Amino acid sequence: MKQISLDEIKTIELDILKAVHSICVENNLRYSLGGGTLLGAVRHKGFIPWDDDIDIMMPRADYERLISLFAQVNSTPELELQEFKTHPTLPYPYAKIINTKTQLSDQLIRTGIFIDIFPIDGFPKSDRLSKIKIKCATLLWSLRSFKIHGNAYFGKKSRYQFIWRFASALCPVTFIDKLYQTLIFLHRYEKSDYAGVIAGGVYGMKEKMEKSYFENTVSLTFEDASFHCISGYREYLSKHYGNYMELPPEDQRITHNLHAFYLKPDQSS
Repeated sequence: MKQISLDEIKTIELDILKAVHSICVENNLRYSLGGGTLLGAVRHKGFIPWDDDIDIMMPRADYERLISLFAQVNSTPELELQEFKTHPTLPYPYAKIINTKTQLSDQLIRTGIFIDIFPIDGFPKSDRLSKIKIKCATLLWSLRSFKIHGNAYFGKKSRYQFIWRFASALCPVTFIDKLYQTLIFLHRYEKSDYAGVIAGGVYGMKEKMEKSYFENTVSLTFEDASFHCISGYREYLSKHYGNYMELPPEDQRITHNLHAFYLKPDQSS
């Protein structure tokens, strides 16, 4: 298999993003660049130089619609949407759209070059309840992933292996999924004053923001195209990254070091 360079990886990811943008526009689905991708659009007008992935985020209802209609409206044959409700062994609670003609090495499951799609869900007004919701969601997802993948999910032997094994033995995956979905939908985006990424969010309470910041979008340049970005991107980036226009120290410029290969025609899914 031929290895794919970092520049090629970024080009493939950008092509996926363009395809998703077209689908969202044609089907009236709300989306925004998110995380480091949004930061890249604002600070660099493209990829953060040392970054190598793309994230978008969508209000939960639009996210679920994208999942349900993607196969019917996608016109790029090599793209596939993966999400745990249709691919039960996936170790993440959000969707990925992958290029099936590529493969990443050193992954928990077989996958190709991808972009991440995070649902935006409602938060309770209370910060205390919001913290509980985040912790419960993280615990349930960790339990689910441990049940399916064992210690491989944690990257090393878990300190609490016995507890994880005991708890996962008592709870079928379908039961964990039901609990997880119930928890997420306790506070629906449409009826909440606060919202943010809970499923897959890594910033804890920094994810919680006034919903008004997510409600409208503006167009910002990312590489050679323009994409939708939440109108409250300044508040979002300030909360997530502090002084986001200032470059971080070199030792904090973290790359994912993706190792990707082109598959032979008979190997692609």
